[in-house]
Amino acid sequence: MKSTHVRVITKIVAPEEAGALPEVSVLAERRSLARRIWRTNAQDGMDLGFELSTPLRDGDVVLVTDEARYVMRQAPEPVLEIPLAGEPSLAAVIGWTIGNMHCAIEARADRLVAADEGGLHLVLERAKIPFSRNKAIFQPGTRTVAAHSHLPTMPEAGQRTDLSSGLACAEQAGRGAG
Repeated sequence: MKSTHVRVITKIVAPEEAGALPEVSVLAERRSLARRIWRTNAQDGMDLGFELSTPLRDGDVVLVTDEARYVMRQAPEPVLEIPLAGEPSLAAVIGWTIGNMHCAIEARADRLVAADEGGLHLVLERAKIPFSRNKAIFQPGTRTVAAHSHLPTMPEAGQRTDLSSGLACAEQAGRGAG
């Protein structure tokens, strides 16, 4: 049952303040976590409203009560996983192909991960770049390019950024890679 009282969250709880209380999950999609103002319900039904200055991330503690700590849990989403094993020239083609689509990516030790949206999978198939489809928590990096500029932008010290919208990727896919 949803509560009628909204707990307004304005900042993330520092890990040292969270303690070892039992966890109550607050499940949210990546795009919701990127928003500054939004509302949801925790696993126990507590109504939470967010008015934040920075985006949330999977694992952030947003509330501590006498009984529990409320922890953000990002919902898994459809992703494309592109293995990086192989010859360096293939890695260059992969980088060029994904970069040309302006897609947000998550770089892991052995693969790149991108949201399975827009037409990226079609472009990868056309370029004969191997990939697999999966469902996972997608957390793109904190560096990106500004709106169609190719100059990297860096966040201020301590500032969190969310580059996970993938809208540029979807928009570019709609026009075709180019």
